[in-house]
Amino acid sequence: MTTRRGLFLFFFVLALGLVWWRLFYTDKRTPTLPVEVPLAWLDENTLLTGERDTLFIRKDGEDRQTLLSLDEEEFSFGGFCISDANFWFATSRVARSYGGGISSTLSRKLQIPVVGWENGVPQLGYPIEQEWLDEPALPDCTVDLRANETTAFLRSSPTYQENRTIDIDGHLVKLYHATGNYARLFSGTLFLDQSPAGLIHLTGEQATRHVFPESYTSQLEIGRRLGWGELLWDAELSQALFVHNTCGPGQSGSDCRRKALWLTASLEPISDFEMPGDSLIEIKNGYTCFSCGCGCYSHEELYVMGGEVFLHIWGYPVENHARGVYRLKQSSTGPAWEKIISGRPQSPIAISPNGQQIAYFELSRLGDQFRIVRID
Repeated sequence: MTTRRGLFLFFFVLALGLVWWRLFYTDKRTPTLPVEVPLAWLDENTLLTGERDTLFIRKDGEDRQTLLSLDEEEFSFGGFCISDANFWFATSRVARSYGGGISSTLSRKLQIPVVGWENGVPQLGYPIEQEWLDEPALPDCTVDLRANETTAFLRSSPTYQENRTIDIDGHLVKLYHATGNYARLFSGTLFLDQSPAGLIHLTGEQATRHVFPESYTSQLEIGRRLGWGELLWDAELSQALFVHNTCGPGQSGSDCRRKALWLTASLEPISDFEMPGDSLIEIKNGYTCFSCGCGCYSHEELYVMGGEVFLHIWGYPVENHARGVYRLKQSSTGPAWEKIISGRPQSPIAISPNGQQIAYFELSRLGDQFRIVRID
């Protein structure tokens, strides 16, 4: 009897352990569809979100209300632009052949005019289809064709087509695309400038150099990586933040450094500050980084809002305790990352204008959910 009871207790504890392991250590790799994506805070109490073919408004933390739905077409939330007068979204439509089979996927870009506002909620007009080459520009989402002029110039430039260089003031300068949300939406085309260190804004054939101050560039390590910095936009301050970054997953010490520089909207320098010199990504034992590197499935992304800097860490190979959202904290002992959200918030996250609310979709074996968290 004792043996049977002992065996029963052993298998019961083993079953509990397996359930615990499956729920709290192993991870879902994909969400249970559909996924509601946080898009933009229209003000401190009004959040725009999207899910497949529908845009929603979440007002004062209440349940979502439908703002706009498409017919047999879905939004692509990877790139969009929101302003007081226009919304821009890429969309996709699946074309089906006779018999129900999928023959192709058609894509287009929609300009959705804002015809008015009521209690902070936009009233949207009829969507207008635009050419793919028309790119909206910050901050008002109006079409700026100068980016097309730049593209045409680079395609016709023999030196650029041969080795990615162009002539600037009689010198061949190699162009490296700048990254970050402000770089992607900047009118024209923005590149990193290595010597002198700074940014190159290329409009057609006209190159404008924005040189970083010596107090900032003297401490940079340029050349370690092709993309040695990224440019972020703070919509609340109407300023840009350039972050020099030599960090890779799991790096720390001299191999990992971040130094930030505030810029005006026209890329003039304001002030710089230090960021923590370590990577928060920790890969679980038993996971490999695959041929494309750890960045395939483990990620860190910087955000800036209201003068505060946030870092989002996510990906299923990342250690459970490392995942989440962090806020940069300056103290007498130096800069540090303060964890403000744990769990598995998925990308993208949306930070309210005063930095006190963060919206995200959370992946969990206990149930995926859309969350809005208020930060003290």
